[in-house]
Amino acid sequence: MRRLAKKHVLNYGTRGGNVFIHEEIARSQLGMNLKAICQQSTNIASRSQKSQIKIYEQLDYLVGSMVIKAGLAPNLCEMLFLVQSLILVQIVSLLVLNGSVAYKRQAEKRQYVLHLWTGKLWNMAPSELPASLSPRQAFLLAESVRRTIIISGEFQGLWHASKYAWVEHNMFLDSLPFERRAQLWEVPETGFDTAFGNGKQDIISWRELIDIFDAGMLSTFTSFETMLLVALRGKHAIEAQLKAMSIC
Repeated sequence: MRRLAKKHVLNYGTRGGNVFIHEEIARSQLGMNLKAICQQSTNIASRSQKSQIKIYEQLDYLVGSMVIKAGLAPNLCEMLFLVQSLILVQIVSLLVLNGSVAYKRQAEKRQYVLHLWTGKLWNMAPSELPASLSPRQAFLLAESVRRTIIISGEFQGLWHASKYAWVEHNMFLDSLPFERRAQLWEVPETGFDTAFGNGKQDIISWRELIDIFDAGMLSTFTSFETMLLVALRGKHAIEAQLKAMSIC
């Protein structure tokens, strides 16, 4: 799970997107700064203490800007990217870099901020999106919100398990929804309407995904689904399922 979390940072640094941040959604200067930090933090050359201190300084400045923006009554899209950014900041601070105890403690305190911001994003999510959005734009925005809330909760659980060796079962996370046709995340504008079908969402919960997997009814799964499955069933269970399917 730690390796998969680090992959979020690597993918954002290299292509500006990952399984919960879509690269085609417009980004601000804040996003450009974050991408540069992700690139630096995953670069082998940044492993020196001097380089890491510089990255931590950049993170502190970035977080300061984010806190200011969060206090200015952000709209849904702004709040979405603030939560997405903070998730990556926390992964870099707690899992990627090997900073001092003081830096780690400071980052740990931000976990509560991530919890608060994620709750705010959840409360801001509308039941309907503007009709002015194309089907693909509406899908990407809605799915970005859903996936971001899921990844935030998953990372908070991961860090708690890493630090305290246990994590409380969270039924709220189990019930979080996402589009069952997860592969739509990678479908370009051309052909999206055809892939999306009748324009209706096919929503499934995290718990339901696990139940389908346990029943052997998942023949393939995307990177996003793999991450959710590994979180609750473990790497070895996923590998065993894939091996069994290949034999069949």
